[in-house]
Amino acid sequence: MKRSYKSSVQSVVLFLLVIVIIQSALLLLVANEATPTTRNSIQSIVITFFFIIFICLVFAFYYVPFKIHRAIKELQSLIAEISDGNYNKAIDPLLYDADQEIQRLVASLQKLLTILNKFDIVKSTKIFEQNQRILQLINLLPQGIIILTLSGDLVYCNDVMRRKFNWIQDGINLNEVMFKDLFENKLFDVVITSLRNGNNLYNHAFKDLPMEQATSVNGSIIRDRNGNPIGGVYVIELSKHVTKVQG
Repeated sequence: MKRSYKSSVQSVVLFLLVIVIIQSALLLLVANEATPTTRNSIQSIVITFFFIIFICLVFAFYYVPFKIHRAIKELQSLIAEISDGNYNKAIDPLLYDADQEIQRLVASLQKLLTILNKFDIVKSTKIFEQNQRILQLINLLPQGIIILTLSGDLVYCNDVMRRKFNWIQDGINLNEVMFKDLFENKLFDVVITSLRNGNNLYNHAFKDLPMEQATSVNGSIIRDRNGNPIGGVYVIELSKHVTKVQG
Protein backbone atom coordinates (compact mmCIF):
# COMPACT_ATOMS: atom_id res chain seq x y z
CA MET A 1 0.00 0.00 0.00
CA LYS A 2 1.34 3.43 -0.94
CA ARG A 3 2.05 6.00 1.71
CA SER A 4 -0.13 9.06 2.25
CA TYR A 5 0.58 12.42 0.69
CA LYS A 6 1.46 13.77 4.10
CA SER A 7 4.07 11.06 4.58
CA SER A 8 5.46 11.75 1.10
CA VAL A 9 5.94 15.42 1.86
CA GLN A 10 7.53 14.59 5.21
CA SER A 11 9.93 12.17 3.48
CA VAL A 12 10.98 14.81 0.97
CA VAL A 13 11.64 17.35 3.73
CA LEU A 14 13.60 14.78 5.73
CA PHE A 15 15.63 13.87 2.64
CA LEU A 16 16.45 17.53 2.10
CA LEU A 17 17.53 17.84 5.71
CA VAL A 18 19.89 14.88 5.37
CA ILE A 19 21.35 16.38 2.22
CA VAL A 20 21.98 19.67 3.98
CA ILE A 21 23.69 17.87 6.85
CA ILE A 22 25.91 15.89 4.49
CA GLN A 23 26.75 19.02 2.56
CA SER A 24 27.69 20.85 5.70
CA ALA A 25 29.87 17.98 6.90
CA LEU A 26 31.71 17.75 3.61
CA LEU A 27 32.28 21.48 3.51
CA LEU A 28 33.73 21.36 7.00
CA LEU A 29 36.08 18.54 6.10
CA VAL A 30 37.25 20.30 2.98
CA ALA A 31 37.63 23.61 4.76
CA ASN A 32 39.93 22.06 7.32
CA GLU A 33 42.32 21.07 4.57
CA ALA A 34 41.71 24.10 2.46
CA THR A 35 44.39 24.87 -0.05
CA PRO A 36 44.29 26.92 -3.18
CA THR A 37 43.72 23.76 -5.15
CA THR A 38 40.71 22.68 -3.08
CA ARG A 39 38.62 25.79 -3.63
CA ASN A 40 37.32 24.41 -6.89
CA SER A 41 36.26 21.25 -5.06
CA ILE A 42 34.32 23.29 -2.51
CA GLN A 43 32.55 25.20 -5.27
CA SER A 44 31.68 21.95 -7.06
CA ILE A 45 30.23 20.47 -3.88
CA VAL A 46 28.11 23.55 -3.19
CA ILE A 47 26.78 23.72 -6.77
CA THR A 48 26.04 19.97 -6.91
CA PHE A 49 24.11 19.89 -3.65
CA PHE A 50 22.29 23.11 -4.48
CA PHE A 51 21.09 21.51 -7.72
CA ILE A 52 19.89 18.38 -5.89
CA ILE A 53 18.02 20.46 -3.30
CA PHE A 54 16.45 22.56 -6.05
CA ILE A 55 15.19 19.46 -7.92
CA CYS A 56 13.68 18.02 -4.72
CA LEU A 57 11.93 21.29 -3.93
CA VAL A 58 10.48 21.48 -7.44
CA PHE A 59 9.23 17.91 -7.09
CA ALA A 60 7.62 18.65 -3.72
CA PHE A 61 6.12 21.91 -4.98
CA TYR A 62 4.48 20.60 -8.18
CA TYR A 63 4.10 16.81 -8.12
CA VAL A 64 2.56 16.33 -4.67
CA PRO A 65 -0.19 18.98 -5.19
CA PHE A 66 -0.88 17.45 -8.61
CA LYS A 67 -1.44 14.02 -7.05
CA ILE A 68 -3.72 15.52 -4.39
CA HIS A 69 -5.72 17.46 -7.00
CA ARG A 70 -6.19 14.37 -9.19
CA ALA A 71 -7.40 12.27 -6.25
CA ILE A 72 -9.85 14.98 -5.18
CA LYS A 73 -11.13 15.33 -8.75
CA GLU A 74 -11.79 11.58 -8.93
CA LEU A 75 -13.66 11.74 -5.63
CA GLN A 76 -15.72 14.70 -6.85
CA SER A 77 -16.71 12.73 -9.94
CA LEU A 78 -17.66 9.74 -7.78
CA ILE A 79 -19.73 11.85 -5.39
CA ALA A 80 -21.46 13.57 -8.34
CA GLU A 81 -22.58 10.19 -9.72
CA ILE A 82 -23.91 9.19 -6.30
CA SER A 83 -25.73 12.53 -6.02
CA ASP A 84 -27.43 11.79 -9.36
CA GLY A 85 -28.89 8.62 -7.84
CA ASN A 86 -26.40 6.05 -9.13
CA TYR A 87 -26.32 3.98 -5.94
CA ASN A 88 -25.02 0.93 -7.82
CA LYS A 89 -21.76 2.61 -8.73
CA ALA A 90 -18.93 0.09 -8.76
CA ILE A 91 -15.90 1.58 -6.99
CA ASP A 92 -12.55 0.21 -8.10
CA PRO A 93 -10.21 0.36 -5.05
CA LEU A 94 -7.16 0.36 -7.36
CA LEU A 95 -8.09 3.84 -8.56
CA TYR A 96 -7.84 5.25 -5.06
CA ASP A 97 -4.83 3.40 -3.60
CA ALA A 98 -2.47 6.39 -3.69
CA ASP A 99 -3.31 7.64 -0.23
CA GLN A 100 -4.50 6.10 3.01
CA GLU A 101 -6.75 9.05 3.87
CA ILE A 102 -8.38 8.88 0.43
CA GLN A 103 -8.85 5.14 0.85
CA ARG A 104 -10.62 5.64 4.17
CA LEU A 105 -12.91 8.21 2.56
CA VAL A 106 -13.67 5.85 -0.34
CA ALA A 107 -14.41 3.06 2.15
CA SER A 108 -16.88 5.36 3.91
CA LEU A 109 -18.53 6.15 0.57
CA GLN A 110 -18.77 2.45 -0.24
CA LYS A 111 -20.46 1.85 3.12
CA LEU A 112 -22.83 4.74 2.42
CA LEU A 113 -23.72 3.23 -0.96
CA THR A 114 -24.47 -0.11 0.67
CA ILE A 115 -26.81 1.56 3.16
CA LEU A 116 -28.48 3.64 0.43
CA ASN A 117 -29.03 0.53 -1.71
CA LYS A 118 -30.67 -1.28 1.20
CA PHE A 119 -32.84 1.75 1.96
CA ASP A 120 -33.75 2.11 -1.74
CA ILE A 121 -34.83 -1.54 -1.91
CA VAL A 122 -36.95 -1.19 1.22
CA LYS A 123 -38.47 2.05 -0.08
CA SER A 124 -39.26 0.52 -3.48
CA THR A 125 -40.86 -2.48 -1.80
CA LYS A 126 -43.02 -0.29 0.41
CA ILE A 127 -44.08 1.88 -2.53
CA PHE A 128 -44.96 -1.20 -4.59
CA GLU A 129 -47.00 -2.71 -1.73
CA GLN A 130 -48.83 0.58 -1.12
CA ASN A 131 -49.52 0.94 -4.84
CA GLN A 132 -50.97 -2.57 -4.95
CA ARG A 133 -53.26 -1.80 -2.01
CA ILE A 134 -54.56 1.34 -3.73
CA LEU A 135 -55.10 -0.44 -7.06
CA GLN A 136 -56.95 -3.32 -5.41
CA LEU A 137 -59.11 -0.85 -3.51
CA ILE A 138 -59.92 0.98 -6.75
CA ASN A 139 -60.83 -2.31 -8.43
CA LEU A 140 -63.27 -3.15 -5.62
CA LEU A 141 -65.26 0.05 -6.16
CA PRO A 142 -68.52 -0.29 -8.12
CA GLN A 143 -67.85 2.94 -10.00
CA GLY A 144 -65.56 3.25 -12.98
CA ILE A 145 -62.22 4.93 -12.18
CA ILE A 146 -59.94 6.42 -14.81
CA ILE A 147 -56.65 8.28 -14.26
CA LEU A 148 -55.22 10.40 -17.08
CA THR A 149 -52.29 12.69 -17.77
CA LEU A 150 -52.91 16.27 -18.80
CA SER A 151 -52.41 15.31 -22.46
CA GLY A 152 -55.05 12.57 -22.23
CA ASP A 153 -52.82 9.50 -21.90
CA LEU A 154 -54.31 6.70 -19.82
CA VAL A 155 -52.38 6.04 -16.60
CA TYR A 156 -54.79 3.57 -15.00
CA CYS A 157 -58.40 2.44 -15.10
CA ASN A 158 -60.16 -0.18 -13.01
CA ASP A 159 -61.92 -3.35 -14.13
CA VAL A 160 -65.34 -1.66 -14.22
CA MET A 161 -64.15 0.69 -16.95
CA ARG A 162 -62.48 -2.14 -18.88
CA ARG A 163 -65.68 -4.19 -18.85
CA LYS A 164 -67.82 -1.24 -19.91
CA PHE A 165 -65.44 0.03 -22.61
CA ASN A 166 -63.56 -2.92 -24.04
CA TRP A 167 -61.45 -0.72 -26.33
CA ILE A 168 -59.67 0.83 -23.35
CA GLN A 169 -56.07 -0.32 -23.03
CA ASP A 170 -52.87 0.84 -21.36
CA GLY A 171 -51.14 3.75 -23.07
CA ILE A 172 -54.18 4.86 -25.06
CA ASN A 173 -54.78 8.59 -25.57
CA LEU A 174 -58.39 9.75 -25.41
CA ASN A 175 -57.73 12.52 -27.90
CA GLU A 176 -56.92 9.90 -30.55
CA VAL A 177 -59.89 7.59 -29.96
CA MET A 178 -62.77 7.31 -32.43
CA PHE A 179 -65.76 6.74 -30.15
CA LYS A 180 -68.37 4.29 -31.37
CA ASP A 181 -71.53 6.19 -30.34
CA LEU A 182 -72.86 9.50 -29.07
CA PHE A 183 -72.90 8.35 -25.46
CA GLU A 184 -69.17 7.60 -25.38
CA ASN A 185 -68.44 10.82 -27.26
CA LYS A 186 -70.35 12.86 -24.66
CA LEU A 187 -68.80 11.06 -21.72
CA PHE A 188 -65.18 11.36 -22.73
CA ASP A 189 -65.62 14.83 -24.19
CA VAL A 190 -66.53 15.93 -20.68
CA VAL A 191 -63.36 14.35 -19.34
CA ILE A 192 -61.13 15.80 -22.08
CA THR A 193 -62.62 19.27 -21.60
CA SER A 194 -62.01 19.04 -17.88
CA LEU A 195 -58.36 18.17 -18.50
CA ARG A 196 -57.93 20.88 -21.11
CA ASN A 197 -59.39 23.61 -18.88
CA GLY A 198 -57.95 22.27 -15.62
CA ASN A 199 -61.39 22.20 -13.95
CA ASN A 200 -62.84 19.74 -11.47
CA LEU A 201 -66.15 18.02 -12.16
CA TYR A 202 -68.95 17.73 -9.61
CA ASN A 203 -71.86 15.38 -10.41
CA HIS A 204 -71.80 16.18 -14.10
CA ALA A 205 -74.65 13.96 -15.35
CA PHE A 206 -76.32 13.09 -18.63
CA LYS A 207 -78.52 10.32 -20.05
CA ASP A 208 -77.94 7.59 -22.57
CA LEU A 209 -81.49 7.52 -23.91
CA PRO A 210 -81.26 4.42 -26.15
CA MET A 211 -79.90 2.38 -23.24
CA GLU A 212 -82.13 4.20 -20.70
CA GLN A 213 -78.99 4.67 -18.62
CA ALA A 214 -77.80 7.72 -16.70
CA THR A 215 -74.17 8.60 -16.13
CA SER A 216 -72.63 10.86 -13.50
CA VAL A 217 -69.03 12.03 -13.66
CA ASN A 218 -66.91 13.43 -10.83
CA GLY A 219 -63.34 14.48 -11.48
CA SER A 220 -60.43 16.10 -9.71
CA ILE A 221 -57.40 17.72 -11.34
CA ILE A 222 -54.03 16.51 -10.06
CA ARG A 223 -51.45 19.25 -9.52
CA ASP A 224 -47.73 19.30 -8.82
CA ARG A 225 -46.04 21.09 -5.93
CA ASN A 226 -46.13 24.38 -7.84
CA GLY A 227 -49.86 24.11 -8.39
CA ASN A 228 -49.63 23.30 -12.10
CA PRO A 229 -52.10 20.68 -13.44
CA ILE A 230 -50.49 17.40 -14.49
CA GLY A 231 -53.52 15.13 -14.93
CA GLY A 232 -56.85 14.09 -13.49
CA VAL A 233 -58.77 11.34 -11.68
CA TYR A 234 -62.35 10.68 -12.74
CA VAL A 235 -65.12 8.61 -11.17
CA ILE A 236 -67.85 7.48 -13.59
CA GLU A 237 -71.03 6.10 -12.06
CA LEU A 238 -73.69 4.33 -14.10
CA SER A 239 -77.15 4.34 -12.60
CA LYS A 240 -80.85 4.60 -13.46
CA HIS A 241 -81.35 7.92 -11.71
CA VAL A 242 -79.69 11.26 -12.29
CA THR A 243 -79.91 14.30 -10.09
CA LYS A 244 -78.81 16.70 -12.83
CA VAL A 245 -79.07 16.22 -16.56
CA GLN A 246 -76.98 18.13 -19.10
CA GLY A 247 -77.07 17.68 -22.85
